Amino acid sequence: MKEARNQHALSTAAVCRAAGLPCSTVKRWEARLEAGLPPVQPPGPHPVIPVDWATLDEQILALHHGRKRTRGTGELVGAYQGSVSRRTLQAMVAAARDEQNDRAAQATRHLEWNLPRSVWASDTTEVENPGAGKLQVQTVRDLASRYTFAPVTDHVPTGAEIAAWLEGLFHEHGAPLVLKLDNAANENAAEVLRVLAAWLVIPLNSPRHYPKYNGSAEHTQNEIQQAFAAILGQTPGQAACTPAHAGACVANAAHELNHRHRAVLAGHCACRVFNSGRKRSMVSRRQRKEVAHRIMQNAAAILDGIADPTVHHARRAMRLATEDWLATHGYVTETKCQNPELSPTSLAQKSP
Repeated sequence: MKEARNQHALSTAAVCRAAGLPCSTVKRWEARLEAGLPPVQPPGPHPVIPVDWATLDEQILALHHGRKRTRGTGELVGAYQGSVSRRTLQAMVAAARDEQNDRAAQATRHLEWNLPRSVWASDTTEVENPGAGKLQVQTVRDLASRYTFAPVTDHVPTGAEIAAWLEGLFHEHGAPLVLKLDNAANENAAEVLRVLAAWLVIPLNSPRHYPKYNGSAEHTQNEIQQAFAAILGQTPGQAACTPAHAGACVANAAHELNHRHRAVLAGHCACRVFNSGRKRSMVSRRQRKEVAHRIMQNAAAILDGIADPTVHHARRAMRLATEDWLATHGYVTETKCQNPELSPTSLAQKSP
């Protein structure tokens, strides 16, 4: 090609037409040769460079995330060129940016839950049992009344165990409309999701890397730990509950919390507020189906405004649609906190 151009003073386009080759292809070959690369890449997949995804997550979280853009994305894309596609990495950065924006918005919100038995929150915590290791407690709290259930085990509960506990609570007290969950694998296990689907309970997951979203459950953990330690201190000479009595000790701690008078409940205790309503759910199965359908419609409308939605976008859309429905229908009242010290978590910790 070069000789033909030099000898006959022809342009690259003319030589390409004579040879029957696309001009763009020839130029690409020449550019690769000038860069010291073979003109044609061999067919087949390229070698895959292993990726430390945990390190990549940390690097993405450490970037400077703005409201709509993230500084340093280009450098990170270049650093992982050949191991992570540009689209995948940009999607991960966008997900982290969205989560940071969610955290910033949540930090200025104070939520007041209005209807007992309608929205519960669940999380797993540990209580120290000196001399006998740690006990795992699956705390479940009704957000409006602060009524707490606390099944206990001597190991991290499996998804099947959590599902069985939830189903037992639903049979005894009626199912809530919404259950707030952390992103733990056991809380989002297939067994748990099947129970929620059977009872038509809407799961509401926290944003990733932001457990404070489920702040009431976090506060419940602190209260259970403190009440359990106080019960141990009431028995002289006993440093720990035996395994046989551990469940009873945690149950007593939950009982004490449920009968503690709280200013946030107008001086009433959680037990009275929780049991003041109907024993069974205030939402019928037909109404639950309508609510789920409306929330899914709103989530789909949110996703319609995104050019290339990902799984993260779908989860975030469901979270936003659920929050909007709860606020619109009076299940929760939201106020903005001008003082950053008055975040939902700090307010919960200050309530007696």
